[in-house]
Amino acid sequence: MRFKGMRWVAPTLFCTLLCFILVLQVTAQDVYSANKRYQLVTDHQNDQTIIYSTAGSQQEEFYTIPGTLNHAFISDNGRYVASCKRWLSKGSTKGFIAQFYDLGEPVRSLPVKSVLKKPKSLQREGSRYRWGLCIGFVDDYHFEVYTVENERLFVNIISGDISSESPTPSNVNVHVHEVKLESVPKPDLCKHDGHVFCDRFVEYNPGWRQVRGKWEYDTDEVKDRLLHQSSDRGKEGNALMYFDNLVLADSDISTVLRMGFDMPQTVIDEDKARIRIMRRIAGAGLVFRLQDENNFYMFRLAGEEGAVLGKMVAGEWFDLVNPRAEHFLGEGRFQYGKKLWYKLRVRVRGDRIQAWIGEWVREGDGWNWREQAVVNLVDKEFSTGRVGLTTFHVAAQFSALRIDGL
Repeated sequence: MRFKGMRWVAPTLFCTLLCFILVLQVTAQDVYSANKRYQLVTDHQNDQTIIYSTAGSQQEEFYTIPGTLNHAFISDNGRYVASCKRWLSKGSTKGFIAQFYDLGEPVRSLPVKSVLKKPKSLQREGSRYRWGLCIGFVDDYHFEVYTVENERLFVNIISGDISSESPTPSNVNVHVHEVKLESVPKPDLCKHDGHVFCDRFVEYNPGWRQVRGKWEYDTDEVKDRLLHQSSDRGKEGNALMYFDNLVLADSDISTVLRMGFDMPQTVIDEDKARIRIMRRIAGAGLVFRLQDENNFYMFRLAGEEGAVLGKMVAGEWFDLVNPRAEHFLGEGRFQYGKKLWYKLRVRVRGDRIQAWIGEWVREGDGWNWREQAVVNLVDKEFSTGRVGLTTFHVAAQFSALRIDGL
C-alpha cells in the first residue's frame, strides 16, 4: 500500500533536522565584552564555555569554564564572567540569580534576597516568576542588574557590595584610595617586646644575604618602609634572602607579607602559563633551618588555593604537606593585592614543625590577626640553621621578620 504524500516524508524529515541544527546554531551563545577584546562561546558538544581573546590579529583561547553557561556576560578585562537566570521557578526565590566566575573559577553568587526587598511578593508569569534583568558589566568588576521593583543595582564582584549608585572611574579611585590609606593599616609585627630579633626593614641591615631575586628596600603608598622582592618570573627558582648572623635550633619565626600579580592583557602561551602558575603554585613565605641555598625547610603560600611546607635537600625539592585554603581561610582562597596582608608563622622544636597562617581582619574598631594552625608534623632532616624569606613566581612585599626564642 502506498499512502499519498509518502514522497514528502524524507524531505520533510531532512528539513526538520536542518531547522533543528540551525536553531541550535542560532541559540548557541556568542557574547563579546563591551570593548570587543574578549568573546564568550558556549561549546555544547564538549559541555564547556570558552573565553577567547580577540585583541590581536587572530582569535586566541584564554581559558575555559566547565559546563555551558546561559545568559552570560564577560567583563572588559576578560577575567570575570557572569551567568544569569532569566526566570525563577516556583519555590526557588531562596536561591541565587547570578553566578560569577574569576578566570573560570566560581567565586561569588548573587542571592535573590540581596537584590529584591520582597522576593516572596514577585508577580507570577505563567509557571515562573521574573526577578528582573541582567544588564551586564559596566567596567572590569562592576555588574549591573535591573529588578522588577524598578531598582538599578551595581554588584562589586570582588567585595560583594551592592549599590544603587553607578560606579564611575573617579568613585572607584576614591574607594581604592580610602582602602589603601585608611581602612587597612600595615600590621606591626615588632610592636610587642620579647623577641630575639625583629627587622621592620626601615633601614639596611648588613646581616642579610641575597641569593636570588631582586630584593630592595622600598616605601608603600603611605610611605611606610617595606622589603620588596620585585621579580615574578621565577626562572631561577625561588627568590631567596636570609639573615646570616643567627643560627637557630628551636624558635618561633613569623613574617607579614602581601603579594602582587599583574593580570596579563594578552593571551600568548607565556601569559596562559603565568595564570596557571598564579592560581596553583605562586607565593611567598619563610625559609628556616637553612644550611645553604640548596638545603633548607620552606613554608610559603602556594597559589590562591593553599600553602606548602617542604624541604630542599641537595637541591632537590620534597613536599611535606599542602594545606588547602578552603579548610582555614575565610574567603576560601588567597588573594593578590596591596591591601591584603597575610601572616606566616613557623615554630620548630626538636623534630616537631608547626605552622600557622593569619588573615589581617577588622574586628570592631580595630584590626587583628585571625590565625589558623595548618601544619603539625615531624621531620629530622635539619636540626639548626638560618632564617630567611622567599618568593616563587610572584612579586611580594614584607613588612617585617620576627624571631622569638622557645
